[in-house]
Amino acid sequence: MKPPQKQIITSWNLHESAKMSVVTPNNFDELVDCINFAKKNNLKITIKGGGNSFSDVGLYDEQLLIDFKNLNSIRTFDTKNGIVQVEAGLIIRNLLSTILPKNWTIVGLSGSLNDTIGGMISGNTHGKDSWKYGNFGNNVISLKLLLADGKIIEINKTIHTELFNGVIAGLGFLGIILEVKLKLAPTPSYMVELESYQVCNLNDLFEKFYSFDKNGIDFAYGTIDPFASNSSLGKGILESARYVNKKTDSENQLHEFLTQKSKINNMSPEKFWALFRPFWGYKTCKLMNKIRYLQTGLKKKTILPYSRFQYPVESSLPKLNLLYLPKGFTEFQCLFEQDNVIEAFKELLLFSKRNNREPWICGVKRHISDSSYLSFSGNGLSITINFPLNDFPKHELDEYTNELVKIILRFEGKVYLSKNAILSNEAFQKMYPLYKKMKELKKKYDPECLFLSKATKRLLID
Repeated sequence: MKPPQKQIITSWNLHESAKMSVVTPNNFDELVDCINFAKKNNLKITIKGGGNSFSDVGLYDEQLLIDFKNLNSIRTFDTKNGIVQVEAGLIIRNLLSTILPKNWTIVGLSGSLNDTIGGMISGNTHGKDSWKYGNFGNNVISLKLLLADGKIIEINKTIHTELFNGVIAGLGFLGIILEVKLKLAPTPSYMVELESYQVCNLNDLFEKFYSFDKNGIDFAYGTIDPFASNSSLGKGILESARYVNKKTDSENQLHEFLTQKSKINNMSPEKFWALFRPFWGYKTCKLMNKIRYLQTGLKKKTILPYSRFQYPVESSLPKLNLLYLPKGFTEFQCLFEQDNVIEAFKELLLFSKRNNREPWICGVKRHISDSSYLSFSGNGLSITINFPLNDFPKHELDEYTNELVKIILRFEGKVYLSKNAILSNEAFQKMYPLYKKMKELKKKYDPECLFLSKATKRLLID
């Protein structure tokens, strides 16, 4: 293996960073060499996939970071039965460009085309279709896992079941995902019909979300105007979509979109956001919410490529995180069971208003339960509370987030671990009671804590 290179690694939210020794293996033999190097030099190991996590899951100061970007091949693709075997470093952009033209897709996709398969499994990502088809882990037939003792084992729902349930959504706590066998979902086309609705308040949002069960909808996603108040609290937009059998000439456009480098009018994202950033703030955010709401009332239906629906921000505003420079942002995506949703959402929105901290992004998704121990799942809705950190002194941030957590716990909610680097060990244990299973598995398969990150230490190590 090549000697590690010292680098400053920053999380996608631009707020968490660490100085790390980075290695980039080209095959599994070199990966084993990396493991041996770490043990010989008494280093802990973290894994880097697409680098899109908002949390500190891939960070640990002065330790070894293994970058999976070169372990990215598609090993096999059974086009008849929809089964694909891939290396964990494959990004979803390259998988979709291969499978969509063959009328296959995948469920539970995150909002970035540059997420890796291994990263999406570790976070058990959820998408606009997760309420119907489940999180990303539902695609996993089996996976090969490298353990701390150097053994490679294959695990699935029936073989090493507990370990499988720990690795899915396990944030890399238990081992290194090498290869994954995925079951794909058939798709009639790569086009969807998008229908948008104006939502007048929280009750309306709730009722519309749960009406889709009867309407043949494949995708659903909502955005709340955080500046709306009183009887309009929760006002926003709800989008639903379904696949359509519509033959068009857009296959080339699809391929071009999936493979292109992100640019805005031939301007690099860095330059674009440097010019745009001074004009963005709470007043601009408030105005944009009003404009979007009015536009939805004018045009309710449209047909567009699946990729542009699934990745609207990435197709038009790449590297959105650069908007939040210099200090970055933090995000609480909170899930509440169905019976608690309306009151919980109301309390969170009112809390943000009382503190003049309305979220810049306030998205809503619906979810269903699964069996993974740390999975962000349940029979309810999640709301995203996203806010910049530029004007947050540390003590105020601590106070603010502590109050947020108290509200979430009062309504028996949970925070998505892959998007949060603030949650305390105590709060984590209350939100995820199956953490005890993870601690048992950690003790069994990695007693020396070879695989360690800031997130592991913060959440799992007492």
